[in-house]
This record gives sequence, C-alpha cells and structure tokens, in this order.
Amino acid sequence: MTYQGRLTGPSGAAKNGTFEMVFRIVDSEGAAAAALPVVSPWVEIHPAVVVKDGYFSVQLGSIADLSPSLFVGPPSDSAGPLRFLEVTIDGEKLSPNMRVVQLCLCARRRREQRQTRTDRAYRSQRQGG
Repeated sequence: MTYQGRLTGPSGAAKNGTFEMVFRIVDSEGAAAAALPVVSPWVEIHPAVVVKDGYFSVQLGSIADLSPSLFVGPPSDSAGPLRFLEVTIDGEKLSPNMRVVQLCLCARRRREQRQTRTDRAYRSQRQGG
C-alpha cells in the first residue's frame, strides 16, 4: 500500500532531508490509540525516507506484512473495523491518525489472486497443459 505525504515545519515551510518514519496500525484516531490486540501488532520502520520539497512516498507492507488479521474484529462501526494509521517521524507522532478501510485489503487480495492465476497458467503452460 503506497503512502505519500508532505512534511512541513511549524512555519509551514517544506522540509528536505532523510527522516526515520515509523508506521503503526492502531484502534483509534486520537492520542489514546493503542496497538491492536493481536499477537504481533503491525509496526513498520522506514529508517531513511528521503523528503524533497516536503514530499515523500513509502510502500507500507514492504518490510512487515500487512496481515489480513489486522482488519477483522473489534472495535468497529458501520463502516467496518476501526483501524488507523499512526505515523511517527523522527520521534514526533503526527496527529490525527488516518483511518484505513478494508479497500486496501481488498486491493491486496485481488493482486494476490491475479498472481496466483498467472502462476497457475505459467505452470500449466510449462507442463504442456
């Protein structure tokens, strides 16, 4: 899942440089957010993200797998499980947390299914079937 953002300082000026970014899936959007009650809560650390003119892009799930188990169970509302992305940059936790909806998980499953079909077709072709 691609996450892009714009990093600015207190005055609104765009930042430049390399920053450590930590991403975590939590159960609320506020300061009281807690890691989800799963065996291994999802945390991903990108130690050296390049920021140019304030802009950056990271691929979430490229270091720590985004397990489907993160997106099921309580707490939830009418839109589904309450899951939020918490972002910390160079030790500073940004606010508010951004809601993550199951659309991301659906896109991942579709990609995996396409890859499985491609793999099967390739194996079948190699086996002469």
